[in-house]
Amino acid sequence: MFITNLIRLCLLKLGYTDAVRALLAAGSDPTIPNSEGATAFDYCTDKAILGVYNEELLQAAANSK
Repeated sequence: MFITNLIRLCLLKLGYTDAVRALLAAGSDPTIPNSEGATAFDYCTDKAILGVYNEELLQAAANSK
């Protein structure tokens, strides 16, 4: 789990939107906190990545019906 969070954080920081989208679509949980209690979403400052989070969240909600 630590490795997955580390990879996700690195992808966020580097702005790899396609990789972040793939991780989220595959079921990666962006709400899992690190040892400091912060999530990958907490570290996200890139507007494109935030857009990916929003799109994937909406898609997941639409698919849950």
